[in-house]
Amino acid sequence: MKLISSNIQSLFGNKPLPQLILIYGPEEAEVNVSKQKIIKFLQKSEAEEIEVINIPYAAVRENPIALRDEMASLSLLNNKRVIVVTDAAATISKELTEVIKRSKGSSTVIFIAGDLSKSSSMRKFFEEEINILAIACYKPDQMRLKKMVREYLDKEGFKYQNEIVDTIVEILPANEHIIRNELNKLSIYLGQQKQIAYEDIINAIGANAEISLDDLCAALVAGNVNQVQKYLNSLQSADVNFMLIIRVLANFLVKVIKLKGLIEGGKDLEQAIFSLKPPVFFKQKDNLITAAKKLSLDQALSMFKTMVDIELKCKKGLAQPEVILNQELSLNIRQNT
Repeated sequence: MKLISSNIQSLFGNKPLPQLILIYGPEEAEVNVSKQKIIKFLQKSEAEEIEVINIPYAAVRENPIALRDEMASLSLLNNKRVIVVTDAAATISKELTEVIKRSKGSSTVIFIAGDLSKSSSMRKFFEEEINILAIACYKPDQMRLKKMVREYLDKEGFKYQNEIVDTIVEILPANEHIIRNELNKLSIYLGQQKQIAYEDIINAIGANAEISLDDLCAALVAGNVNQVQKYLNSLQSADVNFMLIIRVLANFLVKVIKLKGLIEGGKDLEQAIFSLKPPVFFKQKDNLITAAKKLSLDQALSMFKTMVDIELKCKKGLAQPEVILNQELSLNIRQNT
């Protein structure tokens, strides 16, 4: 029997789960999320203990009887048992399939595998047998992820615009587990505040970069092409999402433009900085002061337009985001210096 991971909730009804389950697919994170959902369902309540035993597939393949014995064993603490067979191969021997089918005991056995072709004997065995299950894990589509984000925000009582949901899904990996963790961090960051602003997304979720995004903003303002490329490379190495980088730079330039407008309206620099909402602190404040002194309003507007163009090009898939960002920023710096 086969199931797509996006439909995994259909398993969690009144009927018992199959005792033998294969979870496979190219998306390792989605495979892990599916495994955790099954274990959580088996746990039934937080007070109930689940004993999880991990066994490498190589050991099971070499000695199938060891898996049979493990399945038949009882927990010393009388807990439910889940046996996770890790790194399963594309092939499964006839001896192992016979041992699995004849094994007794109440343990749930989950085989974990990477991407398996349709010709894989492992995949065929789990998909074609009636009383066991194969769960295929693919990258979640954006509509599903946006639905998950909205459900989380609504449940927590937050107020937000649709663009907030779009931004969260765009700047984070297509991974439910990661997105849920980041939403938890956002909730902690907001505290009693229930209205979510774009600034909150950047401050709560964008704070993960190992290399400060503030340094990239400073290099951009200074017109230092080499430093910009250095920080972009560092951010890429740290696996920081490029859509987040684009949004942070665009947001920084919006603040610079607001700052220039306030100064032209008669405020001095300190008053203008103090007037910005939400307030800015620490290094970003220094960067904004430097930008307000160095950039003209036309230059700031030109750089902001560049960021908008970069985002559109990235969404059209004209090239890799890191290539577009590097080339366009370097070109803009040369045009403004």
